[in-house]
Amino acid sequence: MLKKDNKITKKKEFDFIFKKGKSSFDNIIGVRVIKNNLNNKRFGIIVGTKVSKKAVERNRIKRRIKTVLVKEISKIKQSIDCIIISLPQIKTSNYKDIQISLQNHFKKLNLF
Repeated sequence: MLKKDNKITKKKEFDFIFKKGKSSFDNIIGVRVIKNNLNNKRFGIIVGTKVSKKAVERNRIKRRIKTVLVKEISKIKQSIDCIIISLPQIKTSNYKDIQISLQNHFKKLNLF
């Protein structure tokens, strides 16, 4: 579970990251990242109704992404704000696919 300090909650912060952040996308996940002046890493997860109309499935996808983040958060060296956007193909992906995809995005964005 992500701690409260590691979550992005305000719409203003989401909008700023979407405008100014660097991005990386593949067929299941998109990532937008910007450096912050805080001493912690913060994440926001977006799973829209285009991915699934059912809240149960959207929440399952969020839980999978959060468990990957908890394992990978210690490897990230910088203090960042990161938004993870799930795409419709993520419904057919398993946990391992999500983990590999996030690791590739973090490497591509030079966060490890």
